Amino acid sequence: MSLLQKPTSEDSYVLVCTVPISSLLRAKAGTHYAPPLLDPCASIVSGDEFAGVIRPIWRFRRIDIRYVVIDSDGESMRIAALTCRSFYSPLRAAVSVPRWMQKAAEYGYGAVALADVNSMSGVVDLCQAAEKMGIRPVVGVESLTEPHRAILLAEDDRGYGNLCRITTARNLRADFDLIEQLKRDNRGVVCICAQGKLLVELRELLPRGYLFAGCRDPQEAESAMARGLELIAWTGSRWLEEKDIEVAKLLARIWQLSVAGAGPGDGDSLGTLVPVPEAEQKFRPCPRALANADQLVERCRFQLLKSKPILPRITLDRGTTGDRELARLCHVGLA
Repeated sequence: MSLLQKPTSEDSYVLVCTVPISSLLRAKAGTHYAPPLLDPCASIVSGDEFAGVIRPIWRFRRIDIRYVVIDSDGESMRIAALTCRSFYSPLRAAVSVPRWMQKAAEYGYGAVALADVNSMSGVVDLCQAAEKMGIRPVVGVESLTEPHRAILLAEDDRGYGNLCRITTARNLRADFDLIEQLKRDNRGVVCICAQGKLLVELRELLPRGYLFAGCRDPQEAESAMARGLELIAWTGSRWLEEKDIEVAKLLARIWQLSVAGAGPGDGDSLGTLVPVPEAEQKFRPCPRALANADQLVERCRFQLLKSKPILPRITLDRGTTGDRELARLCHVGLA
């Protein structure tokens, strides 16, 4: 904890502190309110009330907060890219997973959440590329239907299993309903959503701390807070560079002309990945959104490649071999 002992006025003081981001959930630069900080020698209770503050600053009525966020190792915390689409979202994105990882590391991100549209095919690529680049992978999927759209992230092994169940049901059942599915398969699943009506419905369904309103700017964050929703900095991206936009236009045209129909639309809410300083600057007025993103990454520690293989148990009919059954499943598209 570092203190800049220079009053800004006769009753004001500037506190320059270095604390974990989790302790700044309600702190805001330039204001005089903050939760208790970790250092007991410079804790702020609320408003004009102070406790345990070392002299000579206890007598000042206001403390302006300026802070630098660090992690538990004392290094600069790098925020997470929540969330990215890869070319495993057919006709909705065209960036490879390794390319995402390389650019995310270059831009200074410490974690990347991959959430392809109704697909988890890129999970292995994500984990392998993230390990090479020294970035923490967060496994997810974007569940997209005609009425509903939500980002689902796996918190642990159980959450990963539920993501697999939800994604399988979405692709095989014509009557799939996200809300009904989450009633059965929500344990270990963290949801990020930007649809107001869906957020209200899911708030009654998901446990506290497992539902966040995805915010792309401070205005959306203020709106979410006004509705009593827990907000999170959402830097949803499907492109890396401006030149990818031309590819986007081509893919969108092919998608719209599909024989099977265009399918559910996803608007234009996903853009181009920006460097970390730009993302932090955007969310500076609402540090709580960044804090929640940081905490979410700490929670989502599922590691696919370090887990034991989980193979389905198949009961073979009499007279059928394993090879024949596998061939049959492949023929009907189930393996």
